[in-house]
Amino acid sequence: MTCNKQQITEAPIPASGRHTPRIPFITTGASRRAFVKGVAGFLGGSACLSLAHPAFADGLPPLPAASMTSEKDAKITTLIVGGGVDSLPSRWASLLAAPLGLGSGADRPLQLQQTTGRDGVTAANIFDTQNGGDNDRSLIVPGATLLASMIGDPRVHFDPTRWIPIFMAISSPIVVGHADFHRSLRTLLKPRQVRVAVSTPDGPELPTLLAMQLLSMAPVPVPGYASPESALEALKKGLVDIVQLPAETIGQQPVSTLLEGTGADVLFRLPPANFSTSSDQNTIPDFTRWFKMQRNHLPSGAMADAFNATAAAISTDALLAMPILSSADQTARWRHAASAALNDPAVRAEGIQMSAMLAAGTSCVPLFAQLTPDATALLALRRWLARQMPLWQGNKPPGKP
Repeated sequence: MTCNKQQITEAPIPASGRHTPRIPFITTGASRRAFVKGVAGFLGGSACLSLAHPAFADGLPPLPAASMTSEKDAKITTLIVGGGVDSLPSRWASLLAAPLGLGSGADRPLQLQQTTGRDGVTAANIFDTQNGGDNDRSLIVPGATLLASMIGDPRVHFDPTRWIPIFMAISSPIVVGHADFHRSLRTLLKPRQVRVAVSTPDGPELPTLLAMQLLSMAPVPVPGYASPESALEALKKGLVDIVQLPAETIGQQPVSTLLEGTGADVLFRLPPANFSTSSDQNTIPDFTRWFKMQRNHLPSGAMADAFNATAAAISTDALLAMPILSSADQTARWRHAASAALNDPAVRAEGIQMSAMLAAGTSCVPLFAQLTPDATALLALRRWLARQMPLWQGNKPPGKP
């Protein structure tokens, strides 16, 4: 029997002359076989791992069978609902709970957690503070929640940039009224006042006030008109000049029916260009087009960006989001489930009834970006509100003490 001596060679010093650590290379047959066997075992384990997690051809994971759902994949089980039980987000939550829960691998419909507050700020605060590492909650709120964040509402303790949007329902509110928008030397020296019916000066009608400001008018918010019916009645009586109508008020009826006896015209629709494609409202120009017809140029600057952001927010009936810390696999599953939910008959019927454009999955990303304007637009909006609010504080509805 012969004894193999272990031969050890050293790596040569590179031609550059730099000294590098000399690493021994084992060259005996027995050691090489042990080394190769170990590498083969590692590669074999890696191959099994790759088979357990194959690459997805369409970029989205397949929807798992209920028995195959892991605990991690089914973490999101609660949907926090903002806006009240009779709000549009609540209606959408009821329709989406089953297809989203089952489609994302939760093996059951999502549990709805109703909250108080019509603008959804309370729900968004809960969502931001209660979502830990297990990411067991999602959120659905109206666009008014994002508007509150834009204006710097002191109640806001959430950060919408920490959300991943996966579903959006977008409608087309319109602005109607009667006012003289023609420019003259007199209006250049002193802007013409225009009375706008609002619930509150910094409420949902804020985009219309901004639109009047961009037109070089002097917007005067007349508060106390929380419902479209009361605002239209005030318009008929000549107590206000401009009214903003939500899409749900318009419904499937012609706008001219709502304006009978008011002497008002349809001016423009609120959603920014390319934000909404609702076919029912395509005959009504968006504000950018209407502005150009009035002023022969396009609106520009930080205030125009602020208008676009606030108008996009008010045009958002419902936004469903998940935490930004969600895993890539979980995000893909939810986007897949949200896209599949668009084919649900009840979801499609609701979209048709509300004349809403529905977006899901990655299609929400560019739309959501318009709801989070840059710092320049936010600063311009808040400065403008800081200047205007003291002037608006004393405004009261005509005929009310």
